[in-house]
Amino acid sequence: MKKIAAFGAIALAGCGGAPPPAAPVGPATLAEMAPATPAILGDARPAKVLEVLSAAERVPDDDKVQAQLALASFTGEVRLVDGGLDVEAPSVRCTVRKGPKPGDVPDARFAPDVERHGLASDDLQRLGAATGAAVIECRTEGDEMPAFTAVPVAESVADAVAKVVDGAIHDPQTGRYWPQAAWKAAREGRRDFDVARSVAVERGRGGERTWLATRGLVAFGRPDLAFFPVRADDADGAAAKLLVIADSVIRGEPLGDGSRLDVGPTTTLLWAADAYGATLPAGAPRPEAAQPTAGRVAIVDPGAKPGDVAAAEAFVGRLLRQ
Repeated sequence: MKKIAAFGAIALAGCGGAPPPAAPVGPATLAEMAPATPAILGDARPAKVLEVLSAAERVPDDDKVQAQLALASFTGEVRLVDGGLDVEAPSVRCTVRKGPKPGDVPDARFAPDVERHGLASDDLQRLGAATGAAVIECRTEGDEMPAFTAVPVAESVADAVAKVVDGAIHDPQTGRYWPQAAWKAAREGRRDFDVARSVAVERGRGGERTWLATRGLVAFGRPDLAFFPVRADDADGAAAKLLVIADSVIRGEPLGDGSRLDVGPTTTLLWAADAYGATLPAGAPRPEAAQPTAGRVAIVDPGAKPGDVAAAEAFVGRLLRQ
């Protein structure tokens, strides 16, 4: 009997009686791949930074800057401190210090640079003659004031300094070199915070699909946002949508990798752009290397399957039609 039992066990094993090990199942959705607990990104004490490029050898006199600010009905006090300036406004403090000329100043001989910034001949002359920069850095005082309240103060101080030294305004956080006429027009009648002045939207070039990403949210302690891949026909609408979302993010709570963000009636997932990009097939558009920022997150459909380019494009399209 013992021999028969043993033979039976061997026969069952030989016929495949024991089930084979189950094949590993990969994540079915992007939400399953992203961090379960959001990793908050960004500086808790961010600053808005602007630069005024000129041939001036030092920071302008405090009384001259104060006079220009007074003409703009600015409420605040300017003091000369250690070769620079300190500016105190309600709930905001700024410093103005001498700095080097940036290394990426547009070259008048390189048409794409000129076209990208919309620079006129007098703007190019000003930039070409500049030997350094006055660096304006503004922060809110205390935790109760949102970071965006420092931006209009930084803009007013930069505008006053530029008028005193006949300088050109550069925003290193967005990469913009502002033409004088465009700077004046952008602030005309809109001296309060305006997301379009403080956040740029960059995009890829050519092809049937592209990528878009904000630049400048580091000034508000928030990660930059990206849409990709995006159908080329949706690019303009997606750029406008990113600014609307950026404005909401700036005014909202801190967020980061793995956060959920409601865009209209749709709940989206914010996922580190590099990690999300790794799920896409080779050749799918991805943002270029990020400038120094608080990080960059892609706005994605949490229920989408990894690597589904068509679904990703359709998701952006749905957000634009809301």
